Amino acid sequence: MKLSLLLIIILSSSSCIEAQAQINIEGRKARPRAECERLCNEGSIDFAHNRKGLDRIRTEIEKEKDPVKLKELRKKEENELERVKDKVEKSCAYICEGNPD
Repeated sequence: MKLSLLLIIILSSSSCIEAQAQINIEGRKARPRAECERLCNEGSIDFAHNRKGLDRIRTEIEKEKDPVKLKELRKKEENELERVKDKVEKSCAYICEGNPD
């Protein structure tokens, strides 16, 4: 009982959605792997360390007036978003690999 209470306190004090995706706090048991990955993927893209490059590109897009450069920046933004999504998916798959199927 004390161990589960300690685990709940640690997870609830953590601001990291990735860790909270692993365990259903209300039921105090591990979430299924698919649900863990879904929850992890939903919130992880918005974390600052995942968005640095994307925010920089979006700032450049707001300043740009030239249509040719704007098109290049949009393509660059799309590529960066895909890179971030892939990084988050790999990270979430690693985090949730111990959860039951």
